[in-house]
Amino acid sequence: MSIAVSVHGYTRRLNVIAFVKLIRKATGESLAPAKGRVDNLLAGEPFEIVFPDDETAASFHEAATALGAVATRSGNP
Repeated sequence: MSIAVSVHGYTRRLNVIAFVKLIRKATGESLAPAKGRVDNLLAGEPFEIVFPDDETAASFHEAATALGAVATRSGNP
């Protein structure tokens, strides 16, 4: 089972630095790729992160939305 979180927008209160840190923690990416995802999002390009389980995806989704990202979860149970 894999669960994807699609980040397709942001609110005016997006905490960019904390969101980059959250992406790094979730993906294991270094700073440049994680910051690139956020920069692209700010330019209007959505991105998706696939998680191995619903619990991890839900945790990321909740944290991302709390930081000001607009995201949805979809899964393939």
